[in-house]
Parts: sequence; C-alpha cells; structure tokens
Amino acid sequence: MAKVLIVGHRSQVPELMQALQEAGVAEIMDAQAASLSKQWPDLHAEGKRPRDLEDRVGRIEQAIAFLNEYGPEKTSFLRPLREVSGQRYADVVGGREALDALEQVEQSRREMERLGNEREAVLATLETLGPWQSLETPVEELRQLDSVECLAGLVAERQWESVRADLESQQAVVQVVGSAAGARAILVVCLPESLADAQKRLRAADFKAVAFEGMDGTVREILSENRDRLARLDAEISQGRARIETLTAERLSLQILYDYYNNLLRREQTRVSVPTTEHTVLLEGWVKRQQYAELERVVSRFDACWVDEIPPADDDVPPVDIENRKAIEPFEVVTRLYGMPGHREVDPTVFFAPFFALFFGLCLTDAGYGLVLVAILAWVVKKMHGDRKLLWLLIISSVLTVVAGAVTGGWFGDGVQQFVPALGGVRNAVMWFDPLEDPMKFFILALALGYFQIIFGVTIGFVHAMRQRRYIDAIFDHLTWLVMLNSIAVYGFAKAGALPAWVGSVFGWIILVPAALILLGSHREGGWGGRIGMGAYSLFSTIFFLGDVLSYLRLMALGMATAGLGMAVNVMTKVTAEIPWIGWLLAPLVFVGGHAFNLVINALGAFVHTLRLQYVEFFPKFLQGGGRDFRPLQMANRYVLVTGDDEPGRSQQP
Repeated sequence: MAKVLIVGHRSQVPELMQALQEAGVAEIMDAQAASLSKQWPDLHAEGKRPRDLEDRVGRIEQAIAFLNEYGPEKTSFLRPLREVSGQRYADVVGGREALDALEQVEQSRREMERLGNEREAVLATLETLGPWQSLETPVEELRQLDSVECLAGLVAERQWESVRADLESQQAVVQVVGSAAGARAILVVCLPESLADAQKRLRAADFKAVAFEGMDGTVREILSENRDRLARLDAEISQGRARIETLTAERLSLQILYDYYNNLLRREQTRVSVPTTEHTVLLEGWVKRQQYAELERVVSRFDACWVDEIPPADDDVPPVDIENRKAIEPFEVVTRLYGMPGHREVDPTVFFAPFFALFFGLCLTDAGYGLVLVAILAWVVKKMHGDRKLLWLLIISSVLTVVAGAVTGGWFGDGVQQFVPALGGVRNAVMWFDPLEDPMKFFILALALGYFQIIFGVTIGFVHAMRQRRYIDAIFDHLTWLVMLNSIAVYGFAKAGALPAWVGSVFGWIILVPAALILLGSHREGGWGGRIGMGAYSLFSTIFFLGDVLSYLRLMALGMATAGLGMAVNVMTKVTAEIPWIGWLLAPLVFVGGHAFNLVINALGAFVHTLRLQYVEFFPKFLQGGGRDFRPLQMANRYVLVTGDDEPGRSQQP
C-alpha cells in the first residue's frame, strides 16, 4: 500500500469524488483518522450531514419495500441484480419520471395506511359492540340518566355469580345483555351514592368498561353503519391495490434511483468527513502501489487538484488486500473468512490452496460425487451474478475429489462392483488402494500429509522472518522447532526399525540442541526465571504438535465414512430392486436419494473439517492475522447491474 494525499479546490471536489468512486482505487480516511488533522489541529471536517440525500435514499427504500408488499419481485437467487443498460440507467437518473413515480408510490402508501387504520378501527368497533346487539336502548341515553348511574362492560364468566351477588347486595340492578368469549356483557344501574362501591367491586373482578363514546342510536344501528363503512373501505382498499399493482411497473426505475442516490450519498458522506481549509479539501488515504498510476490519471483530469505519495505516520496501520493468480484467487474466500493477515505478514492463500483442495477430495474420496459436484457447480457458475470465488474453489476441490475417488476406488460407494462389474478392470487399473480393505494406507497418508503441512507452516514462518531480518525470531521461534520436530520424527522411525539404530542415536543427541534453545530463548522478555518457566512450557508444548498431526486423521475418518455410507445406499438399492412389481421403480429413487444425501452431508463435513485444519493446525504456525481490510471508495449497487460501455456514474443528477 502507498499512502497518498489528494488536494482539491472545493469547486472541483464533487466531480473529483465521483471520479474516485468510479475508479474504486483509493481508500479515503476521515478527519479523525487522518494524520494531517493531528499535525494541524486547525483543520476540521465540514461535518454537515447530507440530510437531504439521506432522506431521499430512505424514501426510495421505503417505496421499494412498499411495492414489494403488493407484488414481490421475481428475482433469482443466482441473479439477484437486474440487468439494465447504461442508457436506461442514465435516462432514469437524468429525468423526472422516476421521482414522479416515487411521489405517486408515497401518496398511495399514505392512502393505504389511512384506509388500513380506519378499517382496523371499524373492526375494533364491531368486535366491541358484538356482545351488545340485543341492547335496544339507544346508547346515548345511557349517558343521560339523571337520578341513577349506569355502567356498561364485560365481566369474566367465572366471576359472574359472585359479582352479581355483591352488586345486588349494594342495591344495584344488574342486567345481562349478551356474551362474549368467556365473558358477559352487563349493565349495572345504581344510585349515585353507591357508585364508588360498585366500581370498586367491578375493578376487583377485572371489569372492562364500555363507554360507547361518540356513538348514537341503538347498537344494531351502529353495527349496521359500521358494516356498511367496512364494505366501503374494503372497496377503496381493493381499488388502491389495483393502482399499486400498476405502480409496480416503476419498481425497476426506483431501484435504479436508489442505487444512484445511495452511491451519491456514500461519496458525500466521505466528502464531508475529510479535513478541509477555506478553499481546499484534503483527501488522505491509501492506494495499492500498482494502482497509483491509475489514481494519478484520475486526479490529473482536474486542473485544480493534485496527488502525491506521502510517508505513513508512525502510528498508521495500512489496510491490507490480497491478490493471487487466477488459479489461486478462489481460495481467498478462506483467507478472508479467517481474517486478513497483518500488513507485515505473508498472504497464506497460495500456501494452503493445494492442501485445501486435496483434503476436501480425501474427505469425500468418491469420483462419482466429484463429477456430480463439478457438473452442478459449473451450471451455477454460468447462471450466477456476482462473486463466484467460492464456487470456483468448490469446483477445483471437486476435481481433486474425482482424483482421490479414482485412486481409492470410490465410484458412488462400491457402485461399480455392485451394478457395473464389467468396469471393474478399469476401476482397478487406476486404483491405488481401497480404504475399507486396507485402511492403514489411508492412516499413514493422513498422518504424512498432516506432518508435512505443519512442517511446511513452520518453514513459511522461518523464511518470512528471515526475509524481514528478524533473525532472532526466525531462529528461536521457527528454526528450533524445525530441527526438533524433524529430529524426533527421525528418532521415532529409527526406534520403529525403519532406519538404522545409529541414525536414531545421532538425532537423539541433536534433539537436545533445539530443546535447550527453546528452553532458554523461546521467551525473550522479563527476568530469567520467567523466561525459563515459559520456555519449559513451550518445550512441553511439543506434545501439542503431536495432537495437531493426529488431527489430520479426520481425513481418513471422513473419507471412510463417505465410502461406508455409499455402500449402505447401494445395498438398500439392491434390496429395494427385489421388491415385486414396484422394485424397478423404487430402486432408482433410493439410489439417487441416498447418494444425494450422502453427497450433501459429507461435502458439508469435508468443507468444514478442511477449513478447520487450515485455521487451527496450519495458520497458527506462521500467521497471527488482525489486518484491516482495504475498503476503497467505489460504486456499490444493491439492485441493478449496469451493462454496456456507458458510464452510469456520469449521469446528470436529477
């Protein structure tokens, strides 16, 4: 990364920001993070939020969500962005039609909200008045009694008898008018001096009062009026829905408008957050060194703007991006999922990519499954928009699955032996070993691969430390372990009889050298007592390396589980085929369904466990992570994909 400073006159900065966003090569720092603000405290950001743009983006987003409620957009999972030509994009953002459609949608939304609220109020009134249908007295008369007080409401059925007895004992008259779910609608008439006692008793019984406020006439008349009103509201809502359905034709225009204004908002938010003077705007940020020339070309289009590379400040932490060759690039998904490496660390992608693909293949160990995965994933890649790195990673891993399956004899489990024995010769010709018949080869292969990858990881750490001239770290943190682990391995082979005994004796003495260095120098801070104590712990952690190697046995376990389950599916298929009359029909279903389940469940396991081997066993040997991802100011569309050679960012603002 190169740190840059772009200085522009205020009059040209909006166009400059647009050009930078279209180029997408520079990450811009805000005033709080910029070192210029620390060197010159008088510099300050404009700080004024672009509220008009925020409001417009929010309005468009609400309008799109509203239209989706009445006519969900039919988009494909593989193609979530709608393709539009650059000319269509320019016409929408440069004209008034989309903004007029926005106002119509907002007006319809307000109208539908009003109708919906009125309808809810009518339904609530109908529900409230339902138990009172038999009340023939106009409800306004209940509020006009002179010598007595009248209370109307609902009392729970379980408390009805006790409430009635108590109220009648207080010289109150209680009349049941109707019933609701688990409650009775009652009228309570009492003298004014008994009102307080009656209310107290009713409150104790969770009495729900009904006041009939704003209502005149009998309950039947009120119900009839509200039913008529409900019918009118339903008709208006139906008409409103019809109007909205016609407005859904404008959804694409609103989506274009949203992407345009959202990009405009993002660059305006960036502009108002950077340091400024009375006449200039100072854009401090980062650019990939190989893209610095492109940044210069962008800035040179503006005669009142200038760019130059500046030295990073002492407390600057450059952002990190990773770039690899096309064959390795798909595996960047795994690196980014783990977290970016520090800006002084090595990119692990190229180192773990072959292991990842091979381990995935060994976990599945079925050539038939690999071919199915390649075919499915190739079709998805062809249909899909957007980032396809994960799909290509799986395709490469599936190709290795075909290879691993062929050398272990896995073709839909033992499908060749069971269903097409004529191909047994071809299977045996390319097969190295059968894991179910000779599992020790798989056992040794898994351990050998695990040991090799762990030693490879320690070697990467050693070479990287040497290249950075951190010689002490290279020797005590990496070289000592390389010598010690390999010496232990040679010593173990000699004890097992695979090597001469004298070789084991020599390496047994060699082990003492790195052990002493680890004990004395693996921790190089604090007093010697603490150093030796922590060194002893580091020396004991040799056992952890053994655990890391044994962890690779999951390759064998998952591979054999895939083969075993595939064999079980084939057995069930043959048994099903023997069912009279319908066996010929059910057997293919059992075969396809069983192997599909086996493929899905074990492909998921293969991915997860292969991921774990990289993150837990391999990466810690040379990688700490914690890098900050490089996030340049760039165009980011949520709804549309602009096709053609037009430059949508240069469309005229409506």
